[in-house]
Amino acid sequence: MHTPMQEAIANVVFWTGMGSFPLALVFFNKSFITDKPWKRVGLIALGGITLTHFSWYFMYLGQGLATVVGEFHPIPWWKFLPIGTGVAVVIGYIQFLKIQRQG
Repeated sequence: MHTPMQEAIANVVFWTGMGSFPLALVFFNKSFITDKPWKRVGLIALGGITLTHFSWYFMYLGQGLATVVGEFHPIPWWKFLPIGTGVAVVIGYIQFLKIQRQG
């Protein structure tokens, strides 16, 4: 049986993990709409971070469910940064090309 604190932490991890993918989509979508360059960069960065958290969470969840015997050792969050930052760089490049074509 888990303590109430462990259950609370598990709930926070679950809901932030589940909510981070739609939030990443919102951030990426808003970055295409805004006119200010620094706001665009900030939204792309936030989208990359939330996408990183989403990908980490599903690996964390999968390993947690697959572990029947032994210790559960989740992969550190920072090892998933190439996924979120890679998508953010691609979206930033697409926006750069879009701005070059318009201007």
